[in-house]
Amino acid sequence: MARIAGINIPPQQHAEIGLTAIFGIGRARARDYTFPGGVDVPELRQPRAPELKLITRKAIKPSEAEVVENPRSRSAQLRVMEKI
Repeated sequence: MARIAGINIPPQQHAEIGLTAIFGIGRARARDYTFPGGVDVPELRQPRAPELKLITRKAIKPSEAEVVENPRSRSAQLRVMEKI
């Protein structure tokens, strides 16, 4: 199975486009429902099979040692998903 890892980088950093913008990959594909329009209203949710499985529930942040060694890493967050 393919695993997908993405790093959230704030807009003030050099890379402004993340995996969601480039490939359309993100949390929306990991949900087991879809909704019409741009607003998630619980009453309008329609069930569907998720395309991705979240491997890390929370974002993985750099350790203190890594931040000391590389101060620019302090704002990075790693998320890992697996394609089903």
